[in-house]
Amino acid sequence: MQDRVPEPTRVQAIGKSSATFATLADLLYAGQDFGHVHQAICDAAPLLVEGCAHASLMLREGSRYVTAAASDEVAARVDEFERIENEGPCVDAIVSDTPQFETDLAAGSQWPRLSQRVLAHTPVRGSGRPSAC
Repeated sequence: MQDRVPEPTRVQAIGKSSATFATLADLLYAGQDFGHVHQAICDAAPLLVEGCAHASLMLREGSRYVTAAASDEVAARVDEFERIENEGPCVDAIVSDTPQFETDLAAGSQWPRLSQRVLAHTPVRGSGRPSAC
């Protein structure tokens, strides 16, 4: 059973979500380029997605994978490690067009080389990427 969220916390969360979605809508309606929209999504994810501390958006441009946006340096670094190792949730999500999740990188991972780097060099301990990674 989950504890009930105190009303002030719930109201603050709703307020943040509303403000974040309003900002995203403003960017879209203002005709901002994709870069602005990608960055807004990555900035919003840690605020809106439970358990998300860092977010990035990786895309494929030709035969290369590029980070289109990242919430912070940690997220960008994890993407860099994915490119170096050519394995990870974003790479797999792009290739297979299916969501990729690994809740505990230390407990064994489908991406052993990436997990080793991430665990050694970042505070990240789990990863989950939708297919739009």
